[in-house]
Amino acid sequence: MLHAAQSVFGFAFFLLVAGTLVLSLRFSWYVAPAAVRRWAAEEGYRLVSMRSLWLIRLSMSVSNAQNAYRVVVRDEAGATREMIVIVGEFLWPCASVEHCPVRVRRESPAAPGPRKPAMIDPDGP
Repeated sequence: MLHAAQSVFGFAFFLLVAGTLVLSLRFSWYVAPAAVRRWAAEEGYRLVSMRSLWLIRLSMSVSNAQNAYRVVVRDEAGATREMIVIVGEFLWPCASVEHCPVRVRRESPAAPGPRKPAMIDPDGP
């Protein structure tokens, strides 16, 4: 009887660990990047680049259920901004893109957009 109870407990524990692992991988590979793209579109930014930051956890108190990204975005005026964003809840990985919070932790000032060529008068001054 005791051996059967241990087997059931062991199997339940295995399912719990496997489910947590699958949820964490889904969050890191799918939900978090999609949440950053959703956030950029909602804020009116065009996402130029996004890079995952693994070592930032030590200095910014990011939990294991959150991901940190360095993103470069371009606004409607053409100015680029570099930001560090934190994706997810503190205690548990988000399961859906729509409900996953994205918080800007650091933001660089807006750099001017691409310069337009000056008008040249063909007749000279």
